[in-house]
Amino acid sequence: MDDGAERFARARKILLRTYDLTAVAIGLAFGFGALDLSAKAGPAVAAGLTGLALWFLWRIQRMTRDGLQGTAAVRDVVVNGVVAAGLTLVMFLSPGWFMVAPFWAAAASLALRSTRQVAALCAATAAFTALPVTLTGDDVGWYSWPVTTLLLAIVTGLSAFTYLSGKWLMEILREAEIAQESQARLAVTEERLRIARDLHDLLGHQLSLIAVKTELAIRVVPVDAGRAQEELRDVQRSARSALREVRATIRGYRDPSLDGELVSVGGVLAAAGTACDFPAVPPELPAEQGTVLAWVVREAATNVLKHSRARNCSITLVTTASAVTLTVRNDGVPRRAPGDIPGDDGPGDGLAGLSSRVEAVGGRLSAGPEEPGCFAVVAELPLVPVQSLA
Repeated sequence: MDDGAERFARARKILLRTYDLTAVAIGLAFGFGALDLSAKAGPAVAAGLTGLALWFLWRIQRMTRDGLQGTAAVRDVVVNGVVAAGLTLVMFLSPGWFMVAPFWAAAASLALRSTRQVAALCAATAAFTALPVTLTGDDVGWYSWPVTTLLLAIVTGLSAFTYLSGKWLMEILREAEIAQESQARLAVTEERLRIARDLHDLLGHQLSLIAVKTELAIRVVPVDAGRAQEELRDVQRSARSALREVRATIRGYRDPSLDGELVSVGGVLAAAGTACDFPAVPPELPAEQGTVLAWVVREAATNVLKHSRARNCSITLVTTASAVTLTVRNDGVPRRAPGDIPGDDGPGDGLAGLSSRVEAVGGRLSAGPEEPGCFAVVAELPLVPVQSLA
């Protein structure tokens, strides 16, 4: 699982845990209410009603998860509503059970389609719950039921709003995950189109020339063998030229440029939420050193994305008369056991291969934590040929 998908999954898990904690809190309230029920109606009745309430909580949590996914069934809403109505009437014995109906209404709102339906559900739930609240009160007046209904409607509406906000957040997470996957596929498609476009521009003229020259050679063979041979030599030269250009193009794809890699890495890190500063490449930097440093930038940026939660990443390039030093430094490195972070008790496979590239041109690569939470990759390359270093 890549880093983005892992973050989405973690956010969904945290969101679901908040609903589980709500159910646990209400379950504890049922437990305390059972003590009151036991004193008024006997232990058997209290145990039976508490068991029914816990079963009701389990069904509500299942309906909540289905509602967050947009798959809540009407049958579950109705069955849970009937159970909630029955448990609400327990308020005649213990007033603490008034939270049953608002809790059911909040979960049921996830299955509704419009704001009007949610408002009607909350109003009806509040009006029904207000009856036992009013009738069990000590001072019952003509205003008691409307006022109680209004207060319960506010409580129920806020509960429903909280649950609907969670559903809205879940939908945003799902859409963001889909958008990230689509962006990755689009990037691959664009790269394929770019390669196809380059190959077309590269080979189109040469292949057309080869086709014309070959056709001409075929026509002149019977009348002028010498000219036909000349045309075939042109075909041979064109084919070899096309082959050289294809090889050079493929080498260019394989060996990244430092300029292009810095821009690419900056864009990728910015998309991941990491601010990145990178320098301008001096024009006098030799192509060989630039290619090796481009690989350093690519591997270091990969480690930033895979092994950290970086918020800032800086890339510096210092050039002297005899050497060039590239440093990639990032924060957001979690605390782990030695060896978990590449460079800490031994580099990872990527850095090991990168070290070989750097050493092949006479350079030196170091990677490791500099301070708590920070990691740096430093590559130092000579600006003179390797043979002259001896």
